[in-house]
Amino acid sequence: MKLIQIKIIHFGQLSNITFNLPEDENITSFFGPNEAGKSTTVAFIKQILFGFYLRTNKSAFFEEYQPLAQVSPMGGSLVFKDEAKNVYELERLWAKGDKTKKGILTVKKNSEIIDASLFFNKIQNIDSNFYTDSFIFNQDTLAQILSLKEQDLVEQIYYLGAAQSTEFLKVRDKLEKQADQLFKKTGKKPTLNQLFSKKAALKDELAKISDEAQAYRDCQKQVANEKAQLEEVNQNMTAVRKKINQRKNLVQKLSTFKKVQDLQRELVDVNFNPQNYQLVQELDAKKQSLELNLKNITQQLDSLNQTDFDLERGSQFVLQKAQVLDWQNEIQVCQNQQNQLNDQLNQLQEYYPKLEKIAKLSHEEINEIRKSYNSFEKKPQMPKLELNLLIGVVGLVLLFFAPLGTVLGALALIGLGVWNYQARNKLQDYQQVKRKFNSKFELGTTTSSEFESTLSQIATMQSLKVNIAANQNKLGLLQEKLKKFVANLSDFLKQEIELDEIVTTLDELDLRIRKYEKEQAARNTLMANKTDLIAKLAKVSTELTQALAADKVENLVQYQQKYQKYLEAEKKASQLAAYRDAIKDDEQELKAIVANEAKFNHENTLLNEQELSLTQKLSQLNQALAETKLKLTNFANSSEVASKKQALADLDTQIETVSIDYLSNLLAAKIINRALDLASGERLPKMMQASQAYFNLLTQGRYKKINFEKNISVTNQNSKKIDIKYLSRATKEQLYFALKLAFAQQIHDEISLPILIDDSFVNFDDNRINEIKNLLIKLAKDSQILIFTARKTLSQNLPGNKLEYPERK
Repeated sequence: MKLIQIKIIHFGQLSNITFNLPEDENITSFFGPNEAGKSTTVAFIKQILFGFYLRTNKSAFFEEYQPLAQVSPMGGSLVFKDEAKNVYELERLWAKGDKTKKGILTVKKNSEIIDASLFFNKIQNIDSNFYTDSFIFNQDTLAQILSLKEQDLVEQIYYLGAAQSTEFLKVRDKLEKQADQLFKKTGKKPTLNQLFSKKAALKDELAKISDEAQAYRDCQKQVANEKAQLEEVNQNMTAVRKKINQRKNLVQKLSTFKKVQDLQRELVDVNFNPQNYQLVQELDAKKQSLELNLKNITQQLDSLNQTDFDLERGSQFVLQKAQVLDWQNEIQVCQNQQNQLNDQLNQLQEYYPKLEKIAKLSHEEINEIRKSYNSFEKKPQMPKLELNLLIGVVGLVLLFFAPLGTVLGALALIGLGVWNYQARNKLQDYQQVKRKFNSKFELGTTTSSEFESTLSQIATMQSLKVNIAANQNKLGLLQEKLKKFVANLSDFLKQEIELDEIVTTLDELDLRIRKYEKEQAARNTLMANKTDLIAKLAKVSTELTQALAADKVENLVQYQQKYQKYLEAEKKASQLAAYRDAIKDDEQELKAIVANEAKFNHENTLLNEQELSLTQKLSQLNQALAETKLKLTNFANSSEVASKKQALADLDTQIETVSIDYLSNLLAAKIINRALDLASGERLPKMMQASQAYFNLLTQGRYKKINFEKNISVTNQNSKKIDIKYLSRATKEQLYFALKLAFAQQIHDEISLPILIDDSFVNFDDNRINEIKNLLIKLAKDSQILIFTARKTLSQNLPGNKLEYPERK
């Protein structure tokens, strides 16, 4: 995992700075004077990975940074590239109001956002403390060398291999302590040490008892000699079988070696440019995509129907929609007014039934009627019945009861008769004149007042008729305009339109116009896109032809065939490399075997015969040892010897029991150590070996060994063990570099992160700097190293890429 870009938005005193690191260099030096921001950059790298240290989440040392100015956001990004060329971008930002404390982390893989755990799984989910202890070198971390213990290194190295390694180490320490309580080489109090002392004393007593004891001891020596011979034969047998197994392994690798020879003969160099092939693939895919897009656009253009539609005339009809609505409203108003006027006229005629007839009379006839009505008002009156009776009664009284009154009574009666007669004649004449009037004008029983009232309503009736005529005329004009508009619209649309369908038809026409305009716009856009696609297709086709010509092929088929040959050659080369790697330690021996297989087979036959001979000898020695042990048993014939021997046997049993406990504890502790070593890929022994080599190199041979004990110490060239506290500061720092660089080198296959060295050579003289430079060059083969320094000469002398901090304003 290589760091290829550092982008600082705001962090400490640094703002808007980007460092691009070359992918082909593993050493990059950052030069800048004091306060340029070197330590800030180191802290930035760590905190982007593992989180910011803000007020509620402070670091124990050198990492408490916030933007100096009131700017937002705080943070930036790191860009890594792994062995598979995947690009990971880690962006961590924090702004005021953000409650996350560590900032918000966004992880992208090849520009696509992914879960952060996918990145941290690739670096074994280490935490910030592990990264600081393993990959960061500065004056603060250098000071930790005095407190460094073997336990710290063990826990760090086992962290990668076994979960709960700390608990395993506690169990191991407990088992070792229990083993020490049972036996120590120079101890007296442990149980086994006391038992061994008792056994030695008992054996001395047994030796003094009798001559049989001497014979017994001689027999014991014979048993010991026979056991030694048996052990020697067993060792020889082990050595022979080891050789046989090694040769079997060589026989298994022989077929691989022959494959290597065959592949070397078959391997041919194919002149092929993978980058150009990738370009051709991209251009071909682009060409196919353009052709598909062009086809789709052509189909879309074909699907858009070309219609002869008079857009301008249709739009004019739509624009008159408001006028049509006005016409319809006015017609409705006129019709309502017409109904109202007719209703008023009907009501007037109903209330004045003679209105029409009187309205038709001439002025002279009206005057005549008025005069007649005036004369009719002087209607003759008949004497009232009461008056006639009174006069009649008075006349009769006078006639019969008074002499003088007879004449008066007679005159009264005669006068009454004449008066009634004349009144009746006048009434008959009046009625005859009235009948002639009614016969002439046919006004019925109309009175003079009714006649005058009817005359007064004639003006109202005539006004209503004038208004009705005017309104009817206006209504006709409006209906004529509307019919003419409908006729024109029907002609334009080629369809029959009812008057009540005008607005709906205009709305449909408006939708049709909008659809037509939209289709025209779509057609214009598609035509422009089609023209652009044709131009792009021509350009891509030209580029594709040129790219094919660059690799001397005429078409994609030929290029694909050439690519297959290239892949086959690469596959063979990869197989060859794998086979050679599998036999690299035995290649010379395999060459010798192939050169003379008969000799190799003969040597195998001799080894098999030697194994058979040793097997027979082992059988003979085991038989002889059994006979001697039986003889030794027969010597136990005296009771005292038997008693002492029994005591010795009991003691041996007790020693065996305690020894089993001791060996069990010791073996269990070693098994735990071995299991942790295996789980960590044998890293601890390799790390110890590498750190000693690095320390020896850095000190130019003055110190030859690092002692990994409870407290780490060193041994100088005079074989004198020295505690770390007695070393010079520069030598302590060299030891620190040796240990941490060896650790980082051992775990680079699991955690491939950049090593950060921040002004850690201030106590080194020129010789020490030269040695550390050589060591860094060696380590840079496997690890990326970033060096931050204020010493310009050091930056210039270091290999690799060189970057400088911008001057501060």
